[in-house]
Amino acid sequence: MRDLIPSHIAYRRELNESGQENIARAQEWALNRRRDPLSEKFVKELHRHMLGDVWRWAGRFRTSERNLGIAYWEIPAALRQLLDDTKAWIEYNTYLPDEIAVRFHHRLVQIHPFPNGNGRHARLMADFSGDEAPMRAVFVGTGKPARCRRNAPALYHRLAGRRQS
Repeated sequence: MRDLIPSHIAYRRELNESGQENIARAQEWALNRRRDPLSEKFVKELHRHMLGDVWRWAGRFRTSERNLGIAYWEIPAALRQLLDDTKAWIEYNTYLPDEIAVRFHHRLVQIHPFPNGNGRHARLMADFSGDEAPMRAVFVGTGKPARCRRNAPALYHRLAGRRQS
């Protein structure tokens, strides 16, 4: 596997285990930061903390096209727009906190800024964005919107363009 840092990893199971350890550390790191989590710098740093011990490209936006996400050259502008929109949603109480988290997560996954780890990264970003914690604990636990309060699961599935099962 190209760009893999640990040379001892031979199986996907080992890769997943290594990744989970890093994600737990990244979660701790994010909880203990007093930075603006709705900034491009924080977005990249969180990804680097999540996957930096595993992949050389961690924390860097993708530089090629994928079957998911927007064109790679549009990533910085689209991310900036999402971060600005989210700040406005929080400041003006545009949506309930759960809905902010779901909308933020959905759009970040649509942008698909990194070569890999976008879903896990978007869940953590949705949980840890904003000092007021308006989006916290929406995805934490299962890593899926199933534990959301109020109508967040239905909203998530509606935004994702699929029905809730």
